[in-house]
Amino acid sequence: MNSRIVVEPQVFGDQITADHFITLNELSKGNRGETCGLVLRDRATNWVDCRACKDKTGQTAALILKDMFGADVIKRAWTDGSGELGNAMRTLGIQHDTSLPGDPRNNARAERSNRHVLEGARCILMNSGVPTQYWPYAVQYFRLSCNVTNWKGRMSAWRHRFGEDFDKPLIPFGAKIVYKPDPLFTPISKDDRKFDPAGRLGIFMVYVSTIDGKVGNRIHVID
Repeated sequence: MNSRIVVEPQVFGDQITADHFITLNELSKGNRGETCGLVLRDRATNWVDCRACKDKTGQTAALILKDMFGADVIKRAWTDGSGELGNAMRTLGIQHDTSLPGDPRNNARAERSNRHVLEGARCILMNSGVPTQYWPYAVQYFRLSCNVTNWKGRMSAWRHRFGEDFDKPLIPFGAKIVYKPDPLFTPISKDDRKFDPAGRLGIFMVYVSTIDGKVGNRIHVID
């Protein structure tokens, strides 16, 4: 009988689970052509993360993992045995374990995290009225909401990981906002007038994530 001794994780990065989900068809693609997503959960802190992507290659998975965890060290990862995720773990030097043959319970955590993110994103899109092709932003918003919330009196995953509470307003997904465009991405147009309002109306999606897993002052917004 196959068996493994697994030490329970104590700090962020001791053990993570990772799994992909794939969109159903062309109509399910994201607003930038995304066809799949990578969902990860840290077992020590219950931190959950999800990023949409256009392919599920090992190279793409490795880039997403580096972006999600920044300088934090990931010691061990559990997957369903996906070759792409195995390649990503080897690239990053992460110990890789897979679910045991004939025992799907070993991958139940990863599958449960997938379902949790997908169901949460569906609810966010339905309640906000935002078109479903913007699901890449919805999964990001849902994971942020999960990480900054104190659930059943427990410390939030955000505080558990960073040692501080989330310090920005949790603006509702799909809310109408007035924002100041970044001049680097929105250059002055010849049609702009001197006394036009500095702010612009838009629909809030989510804060832009930084490479260490936190968020900055920039936001994703739809005009």
